[in-house]
Amino acid sequence: MGRLASIWAGLRQFHGSVNRGQTMAEYAFILGAIAIVVFVSYVAMGQAVNSMTSWKSIDNALLGAL
Repeated sequence: MGRLASIWAGLRQFHGSVNRGQTMAEYAFILGAIAIVVFVSYVAMGQAVNSMTSWKSIDNALLGAL
């Protein structure tokens, strides 16, 4: 039973050391996933938004407001 307890203690210590560096990698994966979603939605919606608006009329309206 002593051998099993020492193995358990070693695994708990190893698990604690792995968790410290894990957080930065998780944030990097989350940031990468968000960047991919934003890029894909930009590519997919870019042409649709561009065709729905008339940038020349918006530009003229903004210049006329000055």
